[in-house]
Amino acid sequence: MIITMKILFVLFLLLLIAGLINPSSVLIWKTAKSRKNVSLFFGLPAITLLVLIFVSQSFTKPKTDLLPVHIGYKWGFINRNGDMIIEPQFNMVGKFYEGLAVFYSLDTDPPKFGYIDNSGKVVIEPRFEFAYPFSDSVALVSENKKWGYINHSGQYIIKPELEFGAGFFIDEMAPVYSLHKLGFIDKRGKFVIQPKFENIKVKPFENGLTLLGYAFSEGLACVKFANKYGYINKEGEFIINPKFENASYFSEGLAVVAFNNQAGYIDKTGRFVIEPQFIAGRDFSEGLAAVSKDNKLWGFINDDGELVIDYKFNAAGNFSEGLARVLTLVDGVGKWGYINKKGQFVIEPKFDIADDFIDGLAAVQVEGRTIKGKMAYIDKSGNFIWGPK
Repeated sequence: MIITMKILFVLFLLLLIAGLINPSSVLIWKTAKSRKNVSLFFGLPAITLLVLIFVSQSFTKPKTDLLPVHIGYKWGFINRNGDMIIEPQFNMVGKFYEGLAVFYSLDTDPPKFGYIDNSGKVVIEPRFEFAYPFSDSVALVSENKKWGYINHSGQYIIKPELEFGAGFFIDEMAPVYSLHKLGFIDKRGKFVIQPKFENIKVKPFENGLTLLGYAFSEGLACVKFANKYGYINKEGEFIINPKFENASYFSEGLAVVAFNNQAGYIDKTGRFVIEPQFIAGRDFSEGLAAVSKDNKLWGFINDDGELVIDYKFNAAGNFSEGLARVLTLVDGVGKWGYINKKGQFVIEPKFDIADDFIDGLAAVQVEGRTIKGKMAYIDKSGNFIWGPK
């Protein structure tokens, strides 16, 4: 089977709509060369990532009691007790956001995306080339290779006229790409920040199809200008001038940036609170951030920059509900488990894939990292509430 870049993009998109890849939760790498040559994402091969079930928490936490599951190649939903509520019948589904979930249908020619409600009923027919979760009461969709935004009824509030890409609405604003520049629009489709910034594309795809740039977080948005990254306010004014080689969004008052080929953390004035010294870093969550130094193992620092959990993991996620997923070698094979804030394993490393905890449950997978593996949900004691099946 020949896997084209288009197929890889669709696989990536399926993971995104499932809420299992976070487009804004980036790792800041030490150098441009290392960013280009990185073949691992949380310790997993980059191509394998495209066919994984879950890797990372979504851009917002879904508010629902229904959880996506797959048995074989079909997807459905369970409740938080592990009871099957919507029988597996879909080719792919996303998590529920604002009462609706994206699904992917192979019954159309070509395959298309639509939306279902929490009874499994199709409420927006599959007619989109691509479709994303609802955010701020609207969803980003594509028809005829152009992007627009729909409401919960499937009606366009912004017609699909955006040719070069668009991002999620958060706080009533969304980044869009126009005439090779990035700006921000409101829900009337009007530019509130004129397109003058450079596009921030999601790697490894070079098409610039969507998910460009970052939405606003904690009042600031990361943008790229003159090949450097800085931060603007909602008037489009630079609050932190573009001077970084790479940058992420603000979380808990700090943002991880790359400066002089090393990663450090700045506050909202642009002052380094934690000096650049790492080869990679993640955003702060629950007072801690995962970082990596020269030995390429991962540990955790606090917001004073103090190492509180030693460098001993092959990969690490963010803390969520007091636990963080980490990757370590077990008999030479990478396995995911969960640690507490003392760095102690609360749930032993035994999973091939693991997601963050949300409302007391986490999605995991055993017996392989592809769709052929067995998916399950665990509680914070490591007990299975559903699966593996």
